[in-house]
Amino acid sequence: MKLGIFAKVFEPRPIDELFAAVAAAGYDSVQFNLTCVGLPMLPEDPVPAATIAEIGAAARRHGIALPAISGTFNMIHPDRAVVAEGLSGLARLGEVCLQLGIPVITLCTGTRDRESMWREHPDNHTSAAWADLVSTMREALAVTPDGVTLAIEPEPANVAHNAPTARRLCDEVGHRRLGVTLDAANLIRARSAVEDREIFDQACALLGDRVVLAHAKDRRADGTVCPAGQGAVDFPYFIERLRGIGFNGSLIAHGIDASEAADTAAYLRSVLATKSG
Repeated sequence: MKLGIFAKVFEPRPIDELFAAVAAAGYDSVQFNLTCVGLPMLPEDPVPAATIAEIGAAARRHGIALPAISGTFNMIHPDRAVVAEGLSGLARLGEVCLQLGIPVITLCTGTRDRESMWREHPDNHTSAAWADLVSTMREALAVTPDGVTLAIEPEPANVAHNAPTARRLCDEVGHRRLGVTLDAANLIRARSAVEDREIFDQACALLGDRVVLAHAKDRRADGTVCPAGQGAVDFPYFIERLRGIGFNGSLIAHGIDASEAADTAAYLRSVLATKSG
């Protein structure tokens, strides 16, 4: 596995300095975000060729891989104009992926909340919300280019809120370019180590053929996010299960400050270096 980090962990700076900071902190890949070059995450206009060339050159100069880019928007927002705007930006982001060789766009399956795509809403569990998600996901796949995988992430406050609902979406949409990001902290319940291991087992059994990216944030029992290794997530077991399904992509740290990046990298590398059995 490659060890990566959210590009947005670092304060805004020239792109060459950003990738230098990523490498200096001990990472060899990033989940990129166009906000790092002063653009909206979902671009409103075609991204200038010079900007794309600058990103690519800086990544190569510092040996940083670009396995994924963020493209989240509220896929089931009650206002369909918001969804349409998101799809338009996603199409433009897909073109960026082709030019930079980025294979994965990460997505949020959304909520009926009008203000935040990360906030729970009681209507998320309705048949209408599910139908909207399936429809929007099919549109998202239609507007993005072949060769770019769209990776949903099971999120507690979203429609696809766990491994079974993510599996259901993959099956109903039935498209080979629909993948999954597994975030250990979003899966666990932090009540017991045995229960959390069972949740990891279930997630890998259900989604193993769809996992294209893994996230490495941690959280404490009270739900607060913290650096990997400082909370309730059993990272040695999570990584062991990822290896068990043949995952060899990028493990992306986030939920941390730039000041915590190097220590987080050191911890995750120590776990990656440990072979089970």
